[in-house]
Order: sequence, then structure tokens, then C-alpha cells
Amino acid sequence: MTDISNINISLLLLLILSHLLADFPFQPDVSIKDRKANGFFSKWLHIHSFTAGFLASVILYFYQFPFISCLLILVVIYTTHVVIDYFKLFVETKICNSDSDSKNNYDSKADILLFIVDQFLHIIIIILIWKQIVNFEINIDSLCLGSYTNLWIICISYIITIWPTGIVIGKWTSILKNQIDYPKDEKLLNAGMNIGRIERVLLLTFVLLGEYSAIGLLITAKSIFRFESKGRDDVEYILIGTLISFLSAVVIGLITRRIIYGSFMNT
Repeated sequence: MTDISNINISLLLLLILSHLLADFPFQPDVSIKDRKANGFFSKWLHIHSFTAGFLASVILYFYQFPFISCLLILVVIYTTHVVIDYFKLFVETKICNSDSDSKNNYDSKADILLFIVDQFLHIIIIILIWKQIVNFEINIDSLCLGSYTNLWIICISYIITIWPTGIVIGKWTSILKNQIDYPKDEKLLNAGMNIGRIERVLLLTFVLLGEYSAIGLLITAKSIFRFESKGRDDVEYILIGTLISFLSAVVIGLITRRIIYGSFMNT
């Protein structure tokens, strides 16, 4: 019989996974732009928040929770998501509409902090909900999701590596990018973003497989193709972004290996 504690952990991981899916791959760029333009009355703010609640409620439904409980969780997550996201938007608007010194200070420091606080609050809400609902009786015999704890951990690791990590790196390096004559072409910037995502996915995969020697080959290839024919400022900007990107993917991979296998190296 499946261990009930393992099922509870799987449920928590799936709820966190549903939040990450709603907040990143399932949230289009138009949603963020519309929310900044229309604030609380943005339809995308409410669509996005409903998506987060809906995904969580679907997971609970597959865990054999009563329909009314799933509906209640949908409402709770939708409401808290709207409040947290609107608070973040409100703080951003207040600072960016203030004097230029405050705006520059916000760009360099508070942007990352606000992003982290926003995600932290969402995760806290999920944990509090999970702590309440694990007291419900779960029908283990009909459960099909509880035995894949390691799979959910790996999925969460990949999502964090691809999206939140890229966002933090972009915010961290934005000041340096504005100080140099770096191309502002949107297609070129998107290409760089996608290349960074692919690099981090490869690095995470290498670490999870224990193929650490392949990381050196990837770094060498990146050095050849990206640093050739660049000015000093461009090279410094690319180097900083690359090192942060590589380091973050490796650290996430090592943490994931430690959680799943109990070791950083192959045994």
C-alpha cells in the first residue's frame, strides 16, 4: 500500500507545480502588459488568477476530494492570487511614478526582491492550504498521482530553471545592459533568452544524469560562439549573464540530485 505521507508530499509538490505552470509557461506576455495598463480591472489578471486556482482544483479532484472542496480551493487561490499580484503591481506603479532616483533604485534592487516576495507569498498560501486539506481522507486505492514524487520534483526543477531563473537573471543584468551599447532588437533579445533557457535545460540534465564533464564542453562551445567579435563591454555583459545562468542551473541540479538520490555524485 502506498505510504500516506508520500502521497501528502506528492500533493504539495503538485500544488506548487500547478502554481509554477500558471505563473510562467501558461502566462503570456500580453497578460503582464495588460495588467500594468489596466491594474485591478485587467481581464488578464483575473484570467491568470483563475487559471492558478483551476489547476489546483483539478489536482485535488484527481485526489478524490469532494467537488465542493475543490471549488472552495479554486475560489481561495483565485482571490489570494488577485490580491498578491495586484499588491505587487501597486508597489511597482507607485515606485515607477515617483522621482527618477527612486525609479533607478527600484530597477537595480527592489525589482528582484519584489519578484521573490511575490512568489514566496504564493507558495506560503499553497502550503497553508495543503496543511488544511491533508487532514481529509484520501482514497489511496483510486489514486494515480501519489507515487511519482521524484517526477514532480524534477518537473519543478526544470520549470524553475527555465522561467523564474531567467527572469531573475534578466533583472539582475538589466542595469549593465543599459550601460552599454547592446542591441535592443526584440528578436535578438528573444533569441538570447531562448538560448539561455536551452543552456540551462542542458546543464540541469547533465547534472541530474551525473555527466559533469559535459558541462565543460558546453561552456567551451558558448565561449566560442558568443564571445567572438565582441567589444569588451559586450563580453563582460554576456560573461556575467552566462556565469549566473550556468551557476544557477548547476546549483538547482545539485539540490535536485541531493533530494532525489541523497548524493551529489553518481554512486
